[in-house]
Amino acid sequence: MISYSELLNQLRESANADYRTFNARIVNVDPSRMFGVRVPILRRWAKSFAAEGREAVDRLIAFPDDYFEVSFLKCVSVGYIDLTVEELIGYLNTVLPVIDNWAICDCAISTMKTIGKNREAFLPYLRKCAADPREFVQRFAYVCLLSFYTDSEYFATEFELMARADCSQYYIHMAVAWLLAEILVKGFDEGVRFIGLSTIPRKTLNKGIQKACESFRLTAEQKKYLKTLKK
Repeated sequence: MISYSELLNQLRESANADYRTFNARIVNVDPSRMFGVRVPILRRWAKSFAAEGREAVDRLIAFPDDYFEVSFLKCVSVGYIDLTVEELIGYLNTVLPVIDNWAICDCAISTMKTIGKNREAFLPYLRKCAADPREFVQRFAYVCLLSFYTDSEYFATEFELMARADCSQYYIHMAVAWLLAEILVKGFDEGVRFIGLSTIPRKTLNKGIQKACESFRLTAEQKKYLKTLKK
């Protein structure tokens, strides 16, 4: 089983200085905390940790969070394990607090198929995350809703939770706008009605409208009408 020092050596060997400079700016992470290892490589390593079993993932999770890539591997590897909802929540309670950027948050969610298979059972935990004051714990909730819950049966729940979002925090603001845009694409009338009644900050509603108008899945007429709702 790999040690922390061995993992750091592997990360150094796979690092790309130019990519580190680029990615640190995009992710908004201090370059000194990043090696510059590309995401496909990290995903492959995360899968290998998960394939070794929970003992390997548990050991990985115990490593320090001095580097972006180590935190990335922790959070993403959890999603690759076959877990029950209760087991996943147990791991999330450990790894969510280490997330300090959108990239780890969103990439980790994309691996968590347990959520998509158990939407009702997982929803209470998302409600808890949506009420959390920490920016990336709250973002986790809204990106999960975007990834797994944008069916009409969940619109009412999403509207309820979006109305509570702390959109003064940038990465929550962007997640809520992104979620609103997807709802407008999949349920235009319901989304428009929400815009008319919502107390969400105007800047977030406007950003959601903008992102919806960038979609090829809305008609020209729908986009034209949405633009009249911007203020």
